[in-house]
Amino acid sequence: MNKINIALITGFLGSGKTSFLKNYAKKNKSRRIVYLVNEFSPTDIDSKFLSSEISDIISIPGGSIFCKCLVSEFIKHLREIPQKFHDIEGVIIEASGIANTNSISKMLLESRLDNIFNLTRILAIIFPDTFLKLLHTLPNIKTQIETADTVIINKIDISTPAKIAESEEKIITINPNCKIIKTLYANTNIELFEKRQKLFTNGEYSSCRDPNYTAFSTDYSFSKKELELITSKFKNSIYRIKGWINSTYLDYSGNFWNFIPGQDKNENITVWIVDGVEAKKIISYISSEFKTKIQT
Repeated sequence: MNKINIALITGFLGSGKTSFLKNYAKKNKSRRIVYLVNEFSPTDIDSKFLSSEISDIISIPGGSIFCKCLVSEFIKHLREIPQKFHDIEGVIIEASGIANTNSISKMLLESRLDNIFNLTRILAIIFPDTFLKLLHTLPNIKTQIETADTVIINKIDISTPAKIAESEEKIITINPNCKIIKTLYANTNIELFEKRQKLFTNGEYSSCRDPNYTAFSTDYSFSKKELELITSKFKNSIYRIKGWINSTYLDYSGNFWNFIPGQDKNENITVWIVDGVEAKKIISYISSEFKTKIQT
């Protein structure tokens, strides 16, 4: 039996992984590809947003697929793919933005899934502004670069030439052998399943709880002004907000907002990923100021 190709997409929160998947799916509609989407938050947002472009999609929310708590579920889903999806060309895995991805080879080897799957590419996506700000405080960002064979420097239209150049220098210092691509909206013609030299990473599974991060969600119907007030108050402690409010999809990262109106969603839900140390302050402020329940 021929092995099924796997491509792993990594990148910190808001770097552009979901945009990359959406673009890739549009360009490869005729190909049979399964997409496995992992979210750190307990509420699934990304797969719902991607469902308009992708039909063969598996969602694993509630942590990182490379942590001790979720790796068994990850393995279970991978084992089921050959039975559920026939004649597929490959599997694209979108790891959680906080994932420590250097244990993927260990996972494939120990589970014997390396007899079924062939890891063809590890692609990391960065946004220069958040990359430079958080590189030295959040170790998983560096690990994602170390394990990648290709790094996309994304959102070059809203970053300065100096930050783009500095990001490229730091990437080369961390991983001098990787290929670097610069993009707008994570749009590139890269091929994920080409035959290449075997990739191998060396690392252990992460612990179940990473003290650097806390995730929570709320169904409160925030106004744009209210959201901007919160992110201004906790500017350096809110890494990501995404979800739907009154049929508008919203996405916040790196002090940048994106609002997409006219979405066919009849729910109000926002998922927040924040600094683990500041989480209690942020949750207390939101729940008291807006009289809303927080789900953690």
